[in-house]
Amino acid sequence: TRGSAMHRHPVRVVIRDRPVSGGGSSVELGADGRTVRVISAQRSTSFSYDTVLDGASQDRTFEEVGRPLCETVMQGVNATVLCYGQTGAGKSFTMVGNGQDYHTRGILPRALASIFRGVADRPEYEYTLRLQCLEIYNDSMYDLLSTLPGAQRSELSLSSSSEVVGLTSPKVSSEQEALRLVFEAEANRAVEQHKLNARSSRSHVLYMLLVERRSRVDSSGAVLKARLTLADLAGSERLKKSGDHGDEGFQPPSSLNLTGVAPTRQQRLARESMCINKSLSFLEQVVIALGSKRPSGHVPHRSSRLTAVLRDSLGGNCRTVLIANIRTDDVHVEETFSTCRFAQRMAGVSTTATVNTDIVRSPEEELRRCRGELADLKRELAMHDQLAGRTSVAYSGAFSSAERDELRAQIQGFVAGGPEARLEPRSLRQINEAFAIFKQLIREGEDQRSAASSQWECPRCGAAAAEAGPADEPAVILSATFETPAPEVVLVGDDSATGFAVGEAPADARPSDGITVVAARATNPPSSPPAAEPSRGAEGASSRGATAGSSRDQAYDSFKAGPGRELAIALAEGKKGLREKRVVVRQLSQDVNAATRTIGECKDLLERKRQHRSGGGAERSTSADGEPVDVIDEEEYLCLTRLKATKHAYREAFDRLVEARAQVDLTEQVVETCRAQLVADFEAWGGSDLGGEAATPAVSADSGPDEALDQDEEYEAMAEERILKADPESLAFFNAVRQAQSSGRSPARTIRRR
Repeated sequence: TRGSAMHRHPVRVVIRDRPVSGGGSSVELGADGRTVRVISAQRSTSFSYDTVLDGASQDRTFEEVGRPLCETVMQGVNATVLCYGQTGAGKSFTMVGNGQDYHTRGILPRALASIFRGVADRPEYEYTLRLQCLEIYNDSMYDLLSTLPGAQRSELSLSSSSEVVGLTSPKVSSEQEALRLVFEAEANRAVEQHKLNARSSRSHVLYMLLVERRSRVDSSGAVLKARLTLADLAGSERLKKSGDHGDEGFQPPSSLNLTGVAPTRQQRLARESMCINKSLSFLEQVVIALGSKRPSGHVPHRSSRLTAVLRDSLGGNCRTVLIANIRTDDVHVEETFSTCRFAQRMAGVSTTATVNTDIVRSPEEELRRCRGELADLKRELAMHDQLAGRTSVAYSGAFSSAERDELRAQIQGFVAGGPEARLEPRSLRQINEAFAIFKQLIREGEDQRSAASSQWECPRCGAAAAEAGPADEPAVILSATFETPAPEVVLVGDDSATGFAVGEAPADARPSDGITVVAARATNPPSSPPAAEPSRGAEGASSRGATAGSSRDQAYDSFKAGPGRELAIALAEGKKGLREKRVVVRQLSQDVNAATRTIGECKDLLERKRQHRSGGGAERSTSADGEPVDVIDEEEYLCLTRLKATKHAYREAFDRLVEARAQVDLTEQVVETCRAQLVADFEAWGGSDLGGEAATPAVSADSGPDEALDQDEEYEAMAEERILKADPESLAFFNAVRQAQSSGRSPARTIRRR
């Protein structure tokens, strides 16, 4: 559900220029920070916007655009940032930034850091965050997170409410985890090179962060839901400027629709440019329709996948900000004019931003509702029985003894009767009781048949089944089933043997009657089975196995002391470091839990103080205007001070805990890799040692643990220490970059295509 307030908010438009060497005289940015003047040979036009960022840094851009929207999302209101402009104007740099440099990161990484910091500062709420990454390439939708391990690839489709069905939506619990998913999506994005941009985006990409908030202290069941959409739109371009083939190699659009022939690079670039420009043209048509004065005019949201997905962002339930990226050099004045004109049209669009709230009933309220519904259903059944002429029909409660006996008699008559016998059910209560009686009758019949079969006597040997042991009873019955054994059946061993060996029995060992031996064993079972002697073959195999295992352990110890000493020392050091890091994680977890409990205690005390004041139990003062002012006592002041300090300590401990857990995960991977390498080297050394020299050269006996240090791990530890000293908040970014590089999914934008 949505909030009751229906206020219209105009789309905020921000202009950001890309500085160029030498500048240009065709674009002038006003000193007031709100106007742009575009001068060309045909015209000179001035535009006015909400904000003009002239040479702004990434940090200022986020503070101007991203941070207010992050606060909006934390309050349960949808928000969208659109980056629009020509190719090479800096849209992807504004949105994502440089994947390798922390200081030049874009709005998306900074927004993730801001939201997770806000989650840590609000321990009274429980947040659930999910991340989605959608790519629209040539008007087809692709899931950029479908390459994650365990992700289920499914066909994407649009629902009636313009929601994308089938997108992977993994939960994210930390900034580092969210950045890792962003780098994974960037690695899957279609990128190409042309004259105007060395790494041009060939598709529209939408990063969507879904936020749910539940209160830990309020039992009303209200759940706030919001979505932060960050859209990096592909840049509009002209083929004559972006193509590296010139006018001679350019092929007209009619030659792009080839059948059964792989398109060339020029043809693919041309087709991508046409699809990009077409989708942006449909986007402008939607903006024009929304900005028109006609209240009932048609808005062509379904013209393309892009406009359909952005339906809420364009005129719907959302707070929207447009960042129009422009180039100020003279050669691109026409594209700059088109971008400014689109931005001005976007300023005429307004949206309805409301708080998205779902009410989840408490268990007590749900119980009351169910009880009322049950009472209504009982009254309705009573009315139905009266109209049908049926009285004294009970729908609840247990059966009495008289009712159970009466129903049992009816069931017995039904079973004993003929085809015309009927058993009319009157209620679900009666049907359940009838099933229970049926089960009881079936079990009574089985007990009677078991008692009758226990009195059975063998017709040939006269042995009663009751005299034989329960373990021998099946042998008697089974042997009595066959009158004469089949000729090919050979019984091996005899009744008086002390052991049992598998082999071919001699001719005189075959019994004359197949039932004699079995019946004799059934009649006179031995008091205790004789102990069997161990087989010599088995004893030899066991001895050889123990010797082989012992020799393998000795060989492994010798290998670790000789050729594998370096790896063994590294493995021991890694295990020691892993144990120490786990102790740190355990201690930090206790600190976080203790801070959480302290925060809860302080909040409870402040709430009691507030209720005490509202009830008139505390003194109240008046201001100069005569308004009543609450006066807090010393205890409440100390509690507020303690709450503020505890929140600060909680945030620090939580950040250290996240860092320590990341170090534990990294150390576990190193230890497992080292262990696998040690075992593999031992197998290779053992095989080659049987044939002659060892495959791995031995390390000198005087080499110590210092020579086995891993230089990469030492460098990473020094880098983390340097990062923590310079900027502790950047650790999650660097850890995510390192993790992406180690998995081969580098955040650096390289040339990729669909």
